[in-house]
Amino acid sequence: MNNGPRGRNNRSGLPNLKKFDKQTFKRLLKYILKNNKLKYSLVIICIIFSSIATVGNAIFLETLIDDHIEPLIGTPAASVTCVS
Repeated sequence: MNNGPRGRNNRSGLPNLKKFDKQTFKRLLKYILKNNKLKYSLVIICIIFSSIATVGNAIFLETLIDDHIEPLIGTPAASVTCVS
């Protein structure tokens, strides 16, 4: 069997991965946030704001197409004219 640097010693050749350890994750998060709480808080707020903006954009486009553009398809007034 191949016991390489990734600990591959099973038949499938996949590395042996341990289950998620909450205590290790908490320690790692505590270490990362030690001096950067404000920065990471700002990043989380920006991610949430970006998600809300993306959903709002999708809803706006759906309303625009369903209520304003789709009813014009097939009507003679749908042609674009220049107004001067």
